[in-house]
Amino acid sequence: MFGYAAAETLLQVLTQCGDDLSRENIMRQAASLKNYQSAVTLPGIAESTNNRPNRLPSHRADAAGAVRRQRLAADRRRDRERVRGEPER
Repeated sequence: MFGYAAAETLLQVLTQCGDDLSRENIMRQAASLKNYQSAVTLPGIAESTNNRPNRLPSHRADAAGAVRRQRLAADRRRDRERVRGEPER
């Protein structure tokens, strides 16, 4: 379902682009969707976009990445212990 909705939204963006398929125009059109409703979404759910950056500040992104890396390392250790048959800590 998600893939179909994403493809349908991309089709809308490309339709709005017309003959100008430059990266700048595609990004401009993607950032200017207003109340677009996909055929697969529930009635009343519409998409709107804007051109504001959708990123965390770099220091927050770095901290979030560090937490993810720590969790991944802990998961890998736990998986190795399971394979070896060692008890979990």
